Amino acid sequence: MFRNALLIALLGLASCAEARMERAVEAAATCDVDADCALVVAKCPYGCFVAVNVAEVDRIERRLDRAPSTCDYDCIEALGVFCDEGTCQVDYGE
Repeated sequence: MFRNALLIALLGLASCAEARMERAVEAAATCDVDADCALVVAKCPYGCFVAVNVAEVDRIERRLDRAPSTCDYDCIEALGVFCDEGTCQVDYGE
């Protein structure tokens, strides 16, 4: 029973950390033009790549480096980044 409670608590902490990372990336993804955006290599569970403002690359890379990778998956190639209505997006050529 204690083991189950501990596992549930750890999973809750992991999901909180994931939510904080997602909010940080979202806040770092503001742009006016395509040149404002840069591609950052991420890791599971945050996606293969994230698009952020060029001024935020180092900060987001440091956060991702410190974050645990809790899974593994194959990634498709990113073609670049673009600014879409004020938010940097990854271009997967879709």
